Amino acid sequence: MKNLFSMALAGLAMFALSGVASAQFVASNAGPINSFGPVGDPNNGFFFANNIGPTNILTRLNFNGELTSGGVGSFRSEARWNIQNTTRSTPNTNFQFATGGVWSGTVSVTASVGLFMFTDSGDQFRFEAFESFNDPGLDAIWTNVNFDFNTPATPTFLGVFGPSFTFDFDTGGSTFDTELGLYAADGTLIATNDDAPGFGLQSRINAGTLPIGTYYLIQSGFNSQYVNSLAIAGLASGNLSVQLNGSNVFSGFHNANEFTSFSFQVVPEPSSFVALAGVSVLGLTFRRRRTA
Repeated sequence: MKNLFSMALAGLAMFALSGVASAQFVASNAGPINSFGPVGDPNNGFFFANNIGPTNILTRLNFNGELTSGGVGSFRSEARWNIQNTTRSTPNTNFQFATGGVWSGTVSVTASVGLFMFTDSGDQFRFEAFESFNDPGLDAIWTNVNFDFNTPATPTFLGVFGPSFTFDFDTGGSTFDTELGLYAADGTLIATNDDAPGFGLQSRINAGTLPIGTYYLIQSGFNSQYVNSLAIAGLASGNLSVQLNGSNVFSGFHNANEFTSFSFQVVPEPSSFVALAGVSVLGLTFRRRRTA
């Protein structure tokens, strides 16, 4: 069995690997791709793309494309994209890249979105153009679209905890409307919270004890989206305070359209104390053998 020291180092190595600068997933399509009706409309255009990059957690989506009016009075802001990781069965996740009202001809659209996306090498993604408000006829057409998922996650490491430790996170004392999500290492959404009772616009996740494994706590502003394997950042910003069981573990400024992320591990209780120089070890109960 590995001792606690080697397990902690393995965890730190994993977090370091998540910051490999070359990690990236790009999906492009020349089109034309119809944006006709609501998600699932048979007249909507769609395409598939596979992630051929490494397994990673990516935190930024840069989009560019050209949007041509269908001439039926639609708003640019109504032309949207639904993105699904079909390999992971991610629920429908909607992205708004274009802004503005009625237009004619073709316009260029660029946008950058903060996210927290778990993806494995070989995952298949489905990209569907759709309309948030369905005007009669063909609303719009996309061409030359490019989805660039990049920027690997670099979460703040909170430490190593024992299996009997109970986890109660909150953002009390923050100066903006926060939202929290708690994920397992495989991207499973464990819990999410917006406005916790007694915390006003602040958030709280009381997760209790957790099974052995690695976890990610991610925070963003109001109107974030949290689903299995993917979260989309909200636009609120301000001073952020994060507490674990009433003790402050983070204070700093949170930027709009981004996530502030944390990671931690739950490990088996060791049979004897192992000193960990420079590694935070919290909530572990160490037992000493009785001597005769």
